[in-house]
Amino acid sequence: MDKQQELDCQRTLEGLEELATFMSYRSDCSGLRILTIETVVEAERRESAERRADVISIERRRRLKHRPITISKELRFNDLNFHS
Repeated sequence: MDKQQELDCQRTLEGLEELATFMSYRSDCSGLRILTIETVVEAERRESAERRADVISIERRRRLKHRPITISKELRFNDLNFHS
């Protein structure tokens, strides 16, 4: 990288830093919610699990296919009498 490109990159980074600092003072975090706090190791495990494909062999699929399927439903009724 020549000197001119290096200076352009440096000015760009300085501008981004200034913008980030400026926006941090103007930001309103009242509507934000923290969803999770995790360590680097926990984040790597989660990302690895998300990327990993659950590959099912044909034999395993055949065994699963012949398993009986049971469906159960539960219905509840409330008998309400309204008198006028």
